[in-house]
Amino acid sequence: MEHPDLLRYLADAFDRLQLRYSVTGSTATIAYGEPRFTNDIDVVVELPIARVDDFIAAFPAPDFDVSRTAVESAATQ
Repeated sequence: MEHPDLLRYLADAFDRLQLRYSVTGSTATIAYGEPRFTNDIDVVVELPIARVDDFIAAFPAPDFDVSRTAVESAATQ
């Protein structure tokens, strides 16, 4: 999946799940007109532990490789 398509997918998924999120890093910098050499998407999501299952379901295999352990750990910290 190309970066613009992935970013659109992420935004649609988070909006559908009504999760607050912020796009940061090089993607955000490029959007504001500053060139960057890195080519990644950094996203911060406010994810309550009660929404972990919904989050994981939004990113199904085999298109995504989501670790339940990592998601639960991030949601509790």
